[in-house]
Amino acid sequence: MAIRDGEWREEIEQAVEFLSLIDADDRLLYVNHVQPGIADYVGLSVYDFITPEYHEVARASVAAARASGYPQHFESEATGADGATALYSNWIFEISDPDSSGVLAFVATDITHLRAVEDELARTDLTLRTVIENAPDHIMIVDRERRLTFVNRLEFGFKLEDILGIPVETTVPEGDREKVVAEIDAVISTGERRSYETVVNTPEGDLFFSTRAGPIIVDGRVDSVILISTEITARVIAERER
Repeated sequence: MAIRDGEWREEIEQAVEFLSLIDADDRLLYVNHVQPGIADYVGLSVYDFITPEYHEVARASVAAARASGYPQHFESEATGADGATALYSNWIFEISDPDSSGVLAFVATDITHLRAVEDELARTDLTLRTVIENAPDHIMIVDRERRLTFVNRLEFGFKLEDILGIPVETTVPEGDREKVVAEIDAVISTGERRSYETVVNTPEGDLFFSTRAGPIIVDGRVDSVILISTEITARVIAERER
């Protein structure tokens, strides 16, 4: 077979990926990385090296590759070059060599570490979301046009579909809007943190907030602004009484 004896064999055998060739009966003709303890792989079923719970998806992908002539992809657990089980991303495709009728190639990439990183990122994202959603402060993100793109929770009768996309200054009384615009625009233009105080009118009375505004930098440019607002109503009332 050309791929077995040709000039590319040395390069293929040095590849990190697993490359296997299987015949029309799904039996191995060639592998570039021989596992320890296996003297002769030729004639063994490719499914002998795939964890049983992935046999169904593997067989379906092999059948689809043969029936359609198009490459097929699936993920599976399988034994690697060291004999240990790992998670693989597999591509299956037909060999175009006219002397290789019915032969399919498997290219398998070990994604165990990648999936572990993805899982850890997902856990981290869930942790951060839980912290943000339960934070005592109001946390908001606005874009460069000061439009709200994120709020950690809704209060004062606001609904998510009504608040996302609106200019953040429209959520405060008119007397505070010019100040809010000026401070957020200053963060966008300078990249420096700013702070300001505002009031929110509610049916239960006025609530006062102190807001810290900070830049979110993407590719060296202020992409958006994060606003963290802490209620200071009790402090304001106490100061007024004094």
